[in-house]
Amino acid sequence: MIDFAIYAAYVLIAICAITAIVFGVMHLLRDPKQALWSVVGVVVVAVVFGIGYALSSSDFTFPGMEEKFSISPSGVQMVGAGIITFYLLAGITIVAGVVTEVMNVFK
Repeated sequence: MIDFAIYAAYVLIAICAITAIVFGVMHLLRDPKQALWSVVGVVVVAVVFGIGYALSSSDFTFPGMEEKFSISPSGVQMVGAGIITFYLLAGITIVAGVVTEVMNVFK
């Protein structure tokens, strides 16, 4: 029973991913000028992730972590990159919100 649920979840996730890609391509073809902003957003997130990856380390913080969690140094670096990316995007969001509110006060 559990195997069926796992495979059903895989199929549903695949259907959702395919649907998202198809509708994204349809939107891109229907209105390319507006879709350009979506592409810019994806590129910005990719650049921020690249910065997070460059800043992250593949060193193990705690001794024995590699054996206990069976994680490789590249896995440690990817996790670190994800955490740094989250912090960067959260900081950018907070700064953008504050700047927007300050601009509205003087408007």
